[in-house]
Amino acid sequence: MNFLIVDDNPIYLELVAGWMIGSSYTYNLADSGKQAIELSEKHEYDLVITDLFMPNMSGAKLHNIFKSKNIPCIIISAETEYEITLDNIKHKYVKPYDRDTFWKIIKNVLKREYK
Repeated sequence: MNFLIVDDNPIYLELVAGWMIGSSYTYNLADSGKQAIELSEKHEYDLVITDLFMPNMSGAKLHNIFKSKNIPCIIISAETEYEITLDNIKHKYVKPYDRDTFWKIIKNVLKREYK
């Protein structure tokens, strides 16, 4: 499986990249919605994990783009109270800051999406 991880915070991207070490998954990192779209034109993804609040293109907009391509998307945010309605978003979580929580979220979503 190939993941695309999108976050405008380079420290968080580095953290997540460290959590991916030793997994059987491949991944790409993107620091913006624009870069995520460019990468998706070159690579196929089984799962997208994106921050909600990013400049120029929100994670909610990215979610809609990938949903239209039938690619599951997880929205994560450090904000516990989302400022926009996310009713149409199936997988939304508070941004995990530890490896165990990150992998619990991933496994839960993969189980539901790829039964």
